[in-house]
Order: sequence, then C-alpha cells, then structure tokens
Amino acid sequence: NYSVLIRAYINFLLAKLEYHRLHPEFNGMFDYKEYVSLRGTNDPNEGYETIGDLMSLQDRLDEFQKLVFLNLQPASNNNNECRIAALVPLVEESYGIYKFATHMLIAMHQRVDGAEQALEPLRKRYNSQHYALRKFYYECSNLRYLTSLINVPRLPQHPVNLFGDDFVPSPITDRDGSTDGRGASVPALPDASRSTPTIDMEAERRAAETLHRKQEEEQRQQQILIQQQIEVRRRHEEEEQQRQVAIQQQMEQQRMEQQRQLEEQQRMYEEQQRQQKQREQEQLVKLQQEQMQRQVQGRMQELEQQILLMQGQHERDQLTVDQYNKRVAALEDQIRQQQQFQQQQDASKDELIRQLQEQIEQWRQKYETLAKLYAQLRQEHLDLLGKFKQANLKANSAAEVMSKMDKLQGDMRNKNMELADMMRERDRAMADLQRLENSRADDLERLRRDLKD
Repeated sequence: NYSVLIRAYINFLLAKLEYHRLHPEFNGMFDYKEYVSLRGTNDPNEGYETIGDLMSLQDRLDEFQKLVFLNLQPASNNNNECRIAALVPLVEESYGIYKFATHMLIAMHQRVDGAEQALEPLRKRYNSQHYALRKFYYECSNLRYLTSLINVPRLPQHPVNLFGDDFVPSPITDRDGSTDGRGASVPALPDASRSTPTIDMEAERRAAETLHRKQEEEQRQQQILIQQQIEVRRRHEEEEQQRQVAIQQQMEQQRMEQQRQLEEQQRMYEEQQRQQKQREQEQLVKLQQEQMQRQVQGRMQELEQQILLMQGQHERDQLTVDQYNKRVAALEDQIRQQQQFQQQQDASKDELIRQLQEQIEQWRQKYETLAKLYAQLRQEHLDLLGKFKQANLKANSAAEVMSKMDKLQGDMRNKNMELADMMRERDRAMADLQRLENSRADDLERLRRDLKD
C-alpha cells in the first residue's frame, strides 16, 4: 500500500516548496554554492533564521526517510525498487542541506560575538542531525539497488568542529565515477581550510581530553547510581518473592481444585462433542444422499431436454436438406441454360473471328503498298539531304569568314580603347608634372624671398 508514502511525500514536497518560497536563493537540489552561504550569514539574525529553516526541512526529510524504511518489504527486493527510488533525491538533498548548514554555522561562529552561548541551540540540533544523517547513509549503503544508482556519502564519525578549521569534507564511497542515475554528481564538501581561520590544534586536543574525562566521570557516577538502584530493587524483589511464595501456595491449592473441576468439565464436554459429531455425521450422510438424488433427477431432466432438442434439430436439418436439394436442381437448370447460351456465343465469336481475318488480309495488302511508297519517298529524302548538306557546308564557310572579320573588328575596337586610355593617362601625367613644376617654382621663389629678408 503506497498511500501512506504518497501522502508523506506530498507533505514533504509542500514543506520544501514553502522553504524555497521563503528562500529563493537556494536551488531545488540544494547544490552547494559558497556565495549563497556567505550572503546568508551577512546578517546574523537572518542567518540564524535561515539555518533554523534549513534544519527544520532536514527534520522533515529525516521523518520521511524513516517512513520509507519502515515500509520496505524485506522478503521481496523487486517490490522495493519503487520505494528505494524515492530515497535517491532524499540522499542528495539531505547532503546539500548538511553542507549548507555546516558552512553557514562555521561562518556564523566567526562573525557572532559570544557564539558559544548564542548558537548553542543550533549546535545541539546540528549534532543530532549529523548522527541521524550518518545512520541514514549507513542504511542506504546497505541497499544494493540504491548504490547502483548513486554514490552514498560517508560522514565522519563525530560532527564537525564549528569553532575551528579542522573541518574536512566527508568522502564519497569509492566507486568509479561520481554521478547518479540522472547524470548529476554527488558533490563533496569543500576544503574548510579555504574558509576558516587556523587555530591551535593542541588546545583543541586538550579540550577534547577534558571533555572525555568529564564524560568518563559522569559515566562512573551513573554506574554507581545504577548499582544503588539495583540493590534497592533486589531487596524489594526478595520481600516481594516471600510474599509471592505464600500467595503461590494458596493459589496452588485453588489451582488443583480448579484443575479437578476443569477435568470433569472436559470429560463432559468431550462426551457432548462426540455425540454432537455423531449426529452431524448422520445428518451429513442423509444430506449427501438427498443431494445425490436431486443431482440424478436433475441430470435425467437435462438428458430429456437434450433429446427433445436433438429431435427438433433433426427435423430442422431435414427441412434444410430438402431446401438444398431443390436449390441444387435449380442451379443445374441454370448451368444447362448457361451452357447453351455459351455455345451460341462461341458460334457468333467464330463468325466474328473470320470477319476480322478478312479485314486483316485487306490491311496487309494496304500496308505493302504503303511500304513501297515509303521506300521511294525515303530514297528521295536521302538525295535531298545530300544536297542540303553541301549547301550547309558552303554557308558554314561563309559564316566562319564573317565571324573572323567580326572578331578582328572587336580586337581593333579594344586596341583603340586601350590607346585612348593610355593617352588620357599621358595627359594626366603631364598635368601632374606641370603642377609639380609650378609648385616647385613657387617654393624656390618663396625661399629666395626668405633668403633676401
């Protein structure tokens, strides 16, 4: 039944659409873009709200993926392919949301004063979502059909340190290629060393050791408290056990009395059941006999009806045979008439063939006469063609002479045009030379006047 999953998926899509309506800077697949995360944290108040909305959407996604895993059928992998396919966008979008939340929280911790206390609710929520995502990706990596479609991300064991620069992108499972079934790659978190300042790793290690010792001390106190509770519970159990022994003895006596009464009632019940079963068997045998008689009578009635139907069918068949015989006799008469008519047509066709043969003979004679006339005309045509060919040769020689004369005249015209062009060029050159001489004389005259001055 997919109705529960469909309803949950629709609710998740509605929540996602509402988020994109409020934050249009994020695309539908939550592909990580650094400028988006940095722009979202310019205003600390707006950044706090954006990160909170991101984490709320991540919680809705986590609820839906848990519902999908609850509805998986462990005994049939083929029936799970449709449900597993719904996890493909969940893996990619949850990883994109995780990257955005991580980088935006790191930027917020760098910008906000007193971030340790102000951003503590977001850190706790981020840490819980980290472990939930890690469990989700681990369960997805065990689904062979899902890993054949996409690469499932692998998160580190512990959440990222949001105060320092030891943030390392979570690796992707070692498989050739990093694209899913739709051709979109599953991105990795960028190197945090490009966006976070360098801190003292030794101080971070000492803080981690202090936190570890504090956790061990808390565990020891919890163990002592548990042991005390166990001791108190053990004493209560001993007192309760003694009280239960006395009650048990009384109950044992009552049980034995009840057992005896139950055995008596059981014997009476078995006797009643045996008698009732015997009566039911007798009624069943009687019922079977009556049913057999009814079946035999019904079968006899069916056979009688079938016999009557067969008699009626035989009479109808006999009438049909008589009608067929009459029809065959009528068709035989028609065939004889057709044969006589065909004979008459054959005789008329023979007469027509004889007439056609006579006409063919007449046309053959006319053809021979025309053939003789055609041979005579053809010979005369050939003689005329020879005379026409000689006349054409003479005309062609005259035309060739005329074409040569036209060609020579064309060449003469071309030469005259070239000569005219050359004369124009000569006149233009002489004019240029005269202009240069005049300008030179003017220059000399001007120089002389300058020298005199």
